[in-house]
Amino acid sequence: MTTTTAALSTDATLSALSVDAGTLSPVFASGTTTYSVVLPYGTTTIPTISATANESHAVVNITQATSVTGSATVLVTAQDGTTTQTYTVNFSLAAASTDATLSALTVSAGTLSPAFAAATTTYSVALPAETVNIPTVSATANESHATVSVTQTTSLTGSATVLVTAQDGTTTKTYTVNFTLTAPVAPVANDATNIAKTSFSANWAASTGATGYYLDVATDNAFTALVTGFNNKDVSNVTTFSVTGLTAATTYYYRVRAYNAGGASASSNVKSALSLGTAVPALTADGLKITVSADAVTIESANTAIVEVQVVNINGSLMVEKSMGSTTATISTDGWNSGVYVFTIKTQDQVITRKIALVK
Repeated sequence: MTTTTAALSTDATLSALSVDAGTLSPVFASGTTTYSVVLPYGTTTIPTISATANESHAVVNITQATSVTGSATVLVTAQDGTTTQTYTVNFSLAAASTDATLSALTVSAGTLSPAFAAATTTYSVALPAETVNIPTVSATANESHATVSVTQTTSLTGSATVLVTAQDGTTTKTYTVNFTLTAPVAPVANDATNIAKTSFSANWAASTGATGYYLDVATDNAFTALVTGFNNKDVSNVTTFSVTGLTAATTYYYRVRAYNAGGASASSNVKSALSLGTAVPALTADGLKITVSADAVTIESANTAIVEVQVVNINGSLMVEKSMGSTTATISTDGWNSGVYVFTIKTQDQVITRKIALVK
């Protein structure tokens, strides 16, 4: 009887090789003995490998890497005890990302202009005139390891910034959102009320988003003869305002503009108001011209200087006695009652007496 002993296997290859982090490159093949694995940036846990012999009697001895940038080896010894094969896996760390862009940028009010794009860093947002709450900005980094720092605007007409710092800690990009507030629309002027001889109330409808109004008052509808103190007068956030210090029996015109932090509107429509009282024509005689207004009597001498003016009321009580030295004299009637007053006017060459009726 003859006994035959089978030869011992010389197969020192692997049927499987794997890592617990990263990916083998190239893909495992038993005939390929050298591999690389790129670990994510920031990895601190040392990876390990696993291996399976292709032939069941072969012995596998693994030497693990001792650092995240080290190498691991697999020594396979065939059944014959002599044939060996060594597989090597080299580990390295990926470079830190330099991506400092955003994948999303949004605002709590208004609309970004232009529309968001990662490469565009400056935007504008026009807020509606009625906006009262300060808007906020939200942002999302394109790369998950990048950090985002948002500095919000502190006012309706301010700017917000977004600072994106890439994973490498050095590369940055700043996005800016500039906010503006839309000016209110022009208000609508309404008819005047409380019309008196020297005053009236100007009225208008509120304009959405307005924080105040400018008022113009003039004696012509082209607003070239503006009343003193009423040229672009800031009357604050009201819809009626008392216009005072006017002349009786005079037509006045008014218009308004609304404003907010975004600017002023166009002018409203124009409204007119005729102050009460009867216009008194100038009296001209004996070289004198006498003009009566709501709060004064003006005397003009065509020839010689006015020396003195004396005024008494119908009861003979002295109202004023005033020495002059010019050809024009203005007598204030502020505080006088309606009634007939006797004016005695002394010039250098004559004395004239006139009765003047005042309507207050």
